Amino acid sequence: MSNPPYPPPGGGFPPPDGSQNGFPPPGGYPQPGSYPPPGGYQQPGNYPPPGGYQQPGNYPPPGGYQQPGNYPPPGGYQQPGYQQPYQQPPVYGYGQQQIYATPQVGPAGMVSAGFGTRLVAIIIDWILVSIVTGIIQAILPYSSLAMIGGAIGYAIYAVLTSLYFDGATIGKMILNIKVVDARGNTPDIGPLILRYTLGYWISSFVCGIGYLTAAFDSQKQAWHDKLASTYVVYKNQSSG
Repeated sequence: MSNPPYPPPGGGFPPPDGSQNGFPPPGGYPQPGSYPPPGGYQQPGNYPPPGGYQQPGNYPPPGGYQQPGNYPPPGGYQQPGYQQPYQQPPVYGYGQQQIYATPQVGPAGMVSAGFGTRLVAIIIDWILVSIVTGIIQAILPYSSLAMIGGAIGYAIYAVLTSLYFDGATIGKMILNIKVVDARGNTPDIGPLILRYTLGYWISSFVCGIGYLTAAFDSQKQAWHDKLASTYVVYKNQSSG
C-alpha cells in the first residue's frame, strides 16, 4: 500500500521574510553585498593619495633637486669645448692699481743699485773715514796725514778700497754693491780717481743735486758716474 502524496516537510515553503519571492527585506535593508561604503568609504584600490600624496615615480624633486644629468657645472665649470666670452680686464681706479717695481738694468745685464742703497753705503764710508781721520789727528796732530781730511781723505780711501775690493768700498760691500765700468768690470785707477775727486765735487753743487739724479736716471747714474762712465750695481745679480 503506497504512502499518500504529502509534500516533504520543510520543503518548498517560502522563507518567512519573503526575500526569495520578491519581497523587500524588512526595514529597507539592501541585499547582502550591495551595502554602500559607510561614511563615503571607497573600495580598496580607489583611495586618493592622503595629503596630496602622488603615485610612485611622480614625486617632484625635494628642495629644488634636479634629475641626474641636469646639474649646473659646480664652481662655474664649463663643459668641454665651451668657450667663455672675452671680458674686458677691470680698470683699476686711483689707489687700486698695483705697481710692480722693475729693476733697472745696468751694463752686462747687471741690476743697478737704487739711490737709497747707495746713500746708506756713502754714509757708512763717511763714518769710517771720520773715525780714522780723528784717530790720526789725535795721535799725530802735526803730521801730514792729520792735515788730510774731509773730501781728500774720502777720495783716497774710496780709490784704494775700490781697487782692492773689486770696485767696492767697505760701505758698498756691506750693502752688496760695487762700481763697474761700461763692460761690467772693475774700473781702472784713472776713472776711479776722476769719479771720487772731480766727479764728487761736481755732484756736490747746488745742494747735492748731482747725487739725487741717481734716483731718477734710467741707469741710476749720478753726475760723477756719467763723468767717469761708471755704474753702481748689485753683486752677483743680473736681470736674466
